[in-house]
Amino acid sequence: MEKNRLFIIISAAVAILSSFLPWASLNAGNFGSYSWNGLRGDGWFVIIFAVVAIVLA
Repeated sequence: MEKNRLFIIISAAVAILSSFLPWASLNAGNFGSYSWNGLRGDGWFVIIFAVVAIVLA
């Protein structure tokens, strides 16, 4: 496998994984805490584009 293709596959896999991890969190003391991950925002686009990159690689 070529180095470029391997780099694209690994980068896309990291992008998919990072969409499931928390991107930001807020602790409001007595009001509770809140966490924001990629799936609540534009993370679906990241996942779709990463899968397309893996398929095309």
